[in-house]
Amino acid sequence: MQIVQMRGGSATPKALATQMGVSQATITGLVDKLVKTGMVRRAQSETDRRQVNVMLTEAGLRTLERAPDALQQRFVREFERLEDWEQAQLLSSLERVAAMLDARDIDASPVLTVGALDSSGKSADKTPDKRAS
Repeated sequence: MQIVQMRGGSATPKALATQMGVSQATITGLVDKLVKTGMVRRAQSETDRRQVNVMLTEAGLRTLERAPDALQQRFVREFERLEDWEQAQLLSSLERVAAMLDARDIDASPVLTVGALDSSGKSADKTPDKRAS
């Protein structure tokens, strides 16, 4: 959806597949799911009737406004590669910094939630928190 947004709110499945480095069949499956959830719609091109464009809906735009940026996604990916003890050490250090800045009561969960966002803005990721184990 971010790619569609970067392309002005509309993109062809072929352009999406090329930019993402996946097959058009993969894009078709992804777009089917996004259409089903109301995030995008398919529309016939005004210039070439054979071409179908993927277009963001209002719900898709609202979801993107709340979506984490690519930097956060990269951090989450790299953080998950760390050993458990490294994750615990890093979290402990960050909690200490937050305490030093008197930031314990700031609700950062909307910023730190990982996983796919549903249309309500809540994470659809049901994986347990690693810190709880």
